[in-house]
Amino acid sequence: LCREINTGAPENVLDLRKIRRRVLIRGYHQSMEIVRAGWHIIFPEFRLLIESRNTSARFQEVADRVSSEDNWSLHLRRGDFENSAQTLGVTDETYYNRILNGRDAKKLTIFMNSSTQENRLRQSFNNATFITEADFGTLDTFSLMSLSKNLIIANSTFSWWAGKIAIEFGGNVCAPNPWNKVTIFSRDYLRENRFNYESTIFEQ
Repeated sequence: LCREINTGAPENVLDLRKIRRRVLIRGYHQSMEIVRAGWHIIFPEFRLLIESRNTSARFQEVADRVSSEDNWSLHLRRGDFENSAQTLGVTDETYYNRILNGRDAKKLTIFMNSSTQENRLRQSFNNATFITEADFGTLDTFSLMSLSKNLIIANSTFSWWAGKIAIEFGGNVCAPNPWNKVTIFSRDYLRENRFNYESTIFEQ
């Protein structure tokens, strides 16, 4: 048996470190404050995950591509986000193209969690290499995004974590601001000051 606590906002989690019995904690627990406090534990785990990655020739080919200076990686979060398009918001391809404008992006690599819109998006990014869930599993996809030298993330926490690791590996990360189409929290808990923030354009 355990006691259940609903913490709500992230800052309340820090007060729970003094609890010495079993608890089930419900709430939104991701914030820079919490990540910063545990980074000495979190980052080595991520590094180990990425260093023990897929050793296939195809994976290494994509890893070499995304880690090169002239490649820009884009994460287009679709799938489940499309069900929350009016609240969380779905980043429009215009958001990515505006960031790419004027940059020396000789190669584009696009990561998507769903292939349902791939044909339509190929019209906007006709010179890109698309990586979908059919190509690699979740962990391999995360590793490849984290290895990207230049990464434009979506308003997704999967994206955010990959961007956070990419920064640690010396990458350049562009992120959307505001994070969601509708204000959910009064504070921007995910603010990482080393990201380059760009104005978000959401799908209508």
